[in-house]
Amino acid sequence: MHKGFDFYKYKVVGSTNDVCFEKIKNKESKVVIFAEEQTAGRGRNNKKWHSPKGNISYSFGFKNKQTLKALSLQAGLCVRDCLKEIYSVDIKLKWPNDLIFKSKKIGGILIESKTFGMQKHTVIGVGINLKITSEESHWGDINKKQEYKKIENFIMLLTNQLINIADGKFNVGWTNDWLNNCVHMNKDIQIENTKEKLKFIGLGENGELIGLKNGVHHKIVESSIKVEGLY
Repeated sequence: MHKGFDFYKYKVVGSTNDVCFEKIKNKESKVVIFAEEQTAGRGRNNKKWHSPKGNISYSFGFKNKQTLKALSLQAGLCVRDCLKEIYSVDIKLKWPNDLIFKSKKIGGILIESKTFGMQKHTVIGVGINLKITSEESHWGDINKKQEYKKIENFIMLLTNQLINIADGKFNVGWTNDWLNNCVHMNKDIQIENTKEKLKFIGLGENGELIGLKNGVHHKIVESSIKVEGLY
């Protein structure tokens, strides 16, 4: 056991989030899952996310009594900062949960929650492409080979930051940090749910998207978005 959490490493799993939920059922400590390969991963809206060997498939699970606001955005910012420190890459963020590098998606965050009795269990799933094959070139990567020592350093750094979030100790200025690293600040976007086009101008206090159209502010709580020029 690491300090403050239990760590499990696997060669292959279906979904690190599913494994994480199973592990935290009977644990009081927080749980971290890492897999070298993930065969049945998923993103938002159950979109398939296959993670072949050589990439990062990670989940962090904890028990919480209250809902943590903007968890996907805060987690994305943590991942971005940890990738910069460990791999020296400048990742941008796309609302609400995508990681962007050189105009392509290289990973994302999936937040899932389940309630068992009176206890809420939350899992933060993180998928990152370190190096992809030519057949997957529609996705992006950070063009780094899988070096377990670096991955271990990334996992430890990220887990410590996520523990702070889970314990309600995250930086109160996270919103400005997120906006400073947003890939579509003041750009035209399309809301996938409604196909409405807006100009992205900021975030609400709970992480909602704030868009502008014809001088009117619009608040979007739940949707994916499209940004011209990004895959």
